[in-house]
Amino acid sequence: SLPDWRTGPAWVEPQLDAECALADTILVGSSFARDSFISEGIPPEKVRVIPYGADVQRFCPSPDDSTASDARRGGGLRSLFVGQICQRKGISYLLRAYQAFASQGTQLRLVGEFLGDPASFAPYRHLFEHIPHVPQQVLADIYRQSDVFVFPSLIEGLGLVVLEAMASGLPVIATPNGPGDIVRDGVDGFVVPIRDPEAITEKLEYLRANPERRAEMGRNARRRALEFTWDAYKQKICYFLGTINHG
Repeated sequence: SLPDWRTGPAWVEPQLDAECALADTILVGSSFARDSFISEGIPPEKVRVIPYGADVQRFCPSPDDSTASDARRGGGLRSLFVGQICQRKGISYLLRAYQAFASQGTQLRLVGEFLGDPASFAPYRHLFEHIPHVPQQVLADIYRQSDVFVFPSLIEGLGLVVLEAMASGLPVIATPNGPGDIVRDGVDGFVVPIRDPEAITEKLEYLRANPERRAEMGRNARRRALEFTWDAYKQKICYFLGTINHG
């Protein structure tokens, strides 16, 4: 079985509890994160959702349509995951989904560091290309070389990589657990249940069989990401702080 996520050092949770108790307001990036805090006993009025932003200048689509046209000619699909390669990100469900999907012309890239023993991935190693952590500019190019971004996370604050992928013009397959506030199901990509490799396989098949629809979703994703820049994030923070100071 694949390694589970780690809880971190023993001191982290008590310190976080203490900081939450001292805070007047806790800013989180998604409704899922807000609900997680509330479920742990934090008063709802203390938690405010302000989604993060992405660098939409660095992370942007290719200047031409070569990605879509290449895929149309070959009938392939280049899938991408970026993040810690661990079960917290739902990686076993992605690998099982891709195992059922993989065929001539398809590709799966995992970008990031393995969390736990990489030997656990040995049964799946033939399915994917692994790229270790890379600089942001290189990562931007990797997004542009892909056709779809898959992020089946089990628990997530938001997932900046989802916004980066959308800003790069990629349709996204994600779960509600973090990115669900950003990705509009059937518009920018698909929102699938957690722990559901069959649903991921189904959406990969759909995107491979419908390149025009895939390209449309990618354009929608780019437009959606433009609503979530770091400037927009800063403006929302300033507005929120202003309402507190004048409230």
